[in-house]
Amino acid sequence: MKRLLFKVVAVVVSAFLLVGCAPRLNDPVTEYNVDLSVVSNYEVEGTLKVGITTIYTERWLIDALIEEYNQVYPNVKVEVDEVQGAYNNTLVGYWQAEQNTPGIMPDILVSNSTDMHSIIENGILLDLQEYVDASVDAGLLDLNDFYEDYWKLGQENFDGDQYVLPRSADRVVTHLNQTLFETIFKDYSDDELPFTPIEGTKVPANGWTWQEFMDTCEVIRQWYDANGRAEQYLVDAYFDWEPIFNAIFRSEGAEIIDKDKNVLIDTPEVKKAMELMNEAIEKRYVAPPGTSVQGNYEGGQGIMLFNSAYAQRFYTSLTIDQGYDYNLTTFPLINGEEGPSYIGAGVAGYAMASTSRNKDLAWTFLLFMLSKDGQEALARGGMTTLPIRKDLADPATSAWGKTLMEQGINMSAYTYATERCVITNFYLNTGKPNIYNDLMSRVSEMLNTSLGRDEATRAQKIAECQEDLEYIIESAR
Repeated sequence: MKRLLFKVVAVVVSAFLLVGCAPRLNDPVTEYNVDLSVVSNYEVEGTLKVGITTIYTERWLIDALIEEYNQVYPNVKVEVDEVQGAYNNTLVGYWQAEQNTPGIMPDILVSNSTDMHSIIENGILLDLQEYVDASVDAGLLDLNDFYEDYWKLGQENFDGDQYVLPRSADRVVTHLNQTLFETIFKDYSDDELPFTPIEGTKVPANGWTWQEFMDTCEVIRQWYDANGRAEQYLVDAYFDWEPIFNAIFRSEGAEIIDKDKNVLIDTPEVKKAMELMNEAIEKRYVAPPGTSVQGNYEGGQGIMLFNSAYAQRFYTSLTIDQGYDYNLTTFPLINGEEGPSYIGAGVAGYAMASTSRNKDLAWTFLLFMLSKDGQEALARGGMTTLPIRKDLADPATSAWGKTLMEQGINMSAYTYATERCVITNFYLNTGKPNIYNDLMSRVSEMLNTSLGRDEATRAQKIAECQEDLEYIIESAR
C-alpha cells in the first residue's frame, strides 16, 4: 500500500435551482480554527461524506479519487452520497435537516462555477480562504501551479475568497462522430474539404471557424437528406446552455449587463448573435431548442456535439458501445483566429459544507484532490479534460489524455487557445450574486422560446427579456 508523503504544490451540471432572492438559510460559518497537522498524520482515523450529483460520470471520478486518497490515509472512511433530485434544492433540504439531525449534510460537496453562487449566498458552503492561506504559508499549496483564470472561477464573485477548489479547467469542444465524417467526405481531397483537416483524417483541425462549421454542415445536410436521414438533425448545439450562448454573445460584442448595471439585451449585438444561432436552426443543422427533437449525438444519429464533458464519456458511448470512431476538435471560432472569438469555459470542483464537523479532515481530501496524484486519479476515473494543474497540461504524457491520444483522438482540442476560454461575468455586474442564476436562466428562456421562430417572435422575446432582467435586478435585495 502506498504511504508516501504527498505534497500539494499546487462539475449539463445542475440547473438553475435556488430562488435568487431567498434569504440566507442560517448565519454562515465565517470563523474557524485551522489545524494542518492532520495533513501529515497518515494514521488519522475518521469518516467523511462526499455529496455528488447523480450524473454517472461523477461517480466514476469520486470513486477513483477516494481509492487513491486511501492509499495515503487508509484509516479514513469516505462515504459517497448521490444527492437525488435537483442538486442545489436538495442541499437546502439537507441544511434544514442538519439542524436537528447532525450528519445529514455531507462534509464535501461537488459544485461548479455556475451553481455555486446561490449556495454561497445561502451560507451552505464554507469560505475556504483561511485553509488556502494557511496551506500556502505551510508550503502545502502553491497557487502558481494552477491556471489562474480558472482558479478564480471557484472564488466568490470570481474575484474574492475561495469557496470551490476547481478540479479541472473545463471548456467547450466539438465532439465528432469520425466514422460519419470519414464516410461523408471520403471522396474529397484536402483542398476540396470545407475545413482544414487533421493530417491523415477527414476531421477538422483545431481552430476551425464558424464559417467552416456552417459550410461543413451544408455538405453533411445534403448527405443526410440523400441517405434517408432527412428527419435527423446534425448537431446537438445546446444554444440555450450558458457556456454556449455566453461565448457567442461575447464574440459578437454583446455585454448583456454592463458594469453600470445597465441591461443590454435589446441591442444590435445580441440580435446579431441570435441570428447567427438562428441560421443554423433554419438550415436544419440544429434542432430548435424548447422542442423534444435533438441531433442525438450519443445515440449515433447526430454527427457533432458542443459540450464541455469529458472525452471518455463520448468515447464510451460511441466507440465502445456502438462501434463508431470518436474524435473531437475545438469549438468553432465565431470570428476566426484573428477576430474576437471566445470559447465557453467554467470549472467543476469540490467545496466544504459550512456545517462540516470534520473540517480539518475534509481539507486533507480537498488538498489531495489538487495534488498530482489526485489529479491523475481523477483522470483514470474518466476526467479526460484539461486538469487544473499547469504541470499536467500535456495530453501526450498525462493520464487525462495519454491513452486516448495514443488511439488517434485529438485531445489537444482541450488545450488549444486557452486564452479564449473565458467565463462571462455579465450576471455579476449587478453586485447581487444571489440573482446570478435567475438572470442567466431568464436569458436561456428567451433563447429557448425565440430561436427557430419568426423574426417578430424573436424581437418580442428580446424586448420581454430586457424588461424582465431589469425587474429582477431592481427587485433583488
